[in-house]
Amino acid sequence: MTAGPTRKQKQKRRRRAVFLLLLAAVLCGVGFYCACVFCRASHIEVTGSTRYTAEDIIEAAGIGEEQNLFTVSQKALNQKITALCPYIESVTLHRRLPDTLTLELHEFGTVYACIGSMGRVTALSAEGKVLEQCAALPEYTCLLLGADFSDCPAGEMLPESWQKTLSGIDKVRAALEQAGMLSEVGYLDLSEEQSYRAVYLDRIQLRLGSEYDLSAKLLTARKVIEDELPADFTGYVDVSVSGRAYTRRLALTEVVDAQYLAILGGKE
Repeated sequence: MTAGPTRKQKQKRRRRAVFLLLLAAVLCGVGFYCACVFCRASHIEVTGSTRYTAEDIIEAAGIGEEQNLFTVSQKALNQKITALCPYIESVTLHRRLPDTLTLELHEFGTVYACIGSMGRVTALSAEGKVLEQCAALPEYTCLLLGADFSDCPAGEMLPESWQKTLSGIDKVRAALEQAGMLSEVGYLDLSEEQSYRAVYLDRIQLRLGSEYDLSAKLLTARKVIEDELPADFTGYVDVSVSGRAYTRRLALTEVVDAQYLAILGGKE
């Protein structure tokens, strides 16, 4: 039978445990002190931005030169930068000891340009955030007509009803891209809810109807345009009923919005 530890052994173990705890506390304190004293944000790097300079982002971030790396909040940083730089969707913060912060920026991938009254242009994200109010068309992936957002300030979200509309438009844009037709689309029409229209090749109006079966509708439209219509056809191709296509010749002014014709310089 093995004898239990003596009282003296127990006291020795307790003293050892207390010593280790004190040592750990001292080491933590020293580590914290060193981090506070030496881990200052002396260098700030910015990656991922094509629209803003590094100086713009650093100024928006508001990080002091002597601020400690570990007191910089990811959430606060994200809120500051996205509020002052609307084209930035989110920011990821990376800390690199001893003194470097890297701000990795993520910009909105899909940007719409919407022309309102008096030719005023609003840049929008696919999620419905107003990115910019412009005097002329900015770089964009898709032009929208049929709504006026020129009174909305940059950084603001559109009303929920319009966000739902843009969600539908984004599905149309994605389907056009998948069909290999997006690059030839002049604009998408917002004027009729759940009755999507797109101007293709600047002379053909694609009437797509609802979001239902868009891929099949566009496949039908492309086949009709490429195989059945003359090269100079101007009018509409109605594929709003999946599996069917109706075409009709029209004057260009009946097919294409006057604002868009003005952008193109006018066509006869």
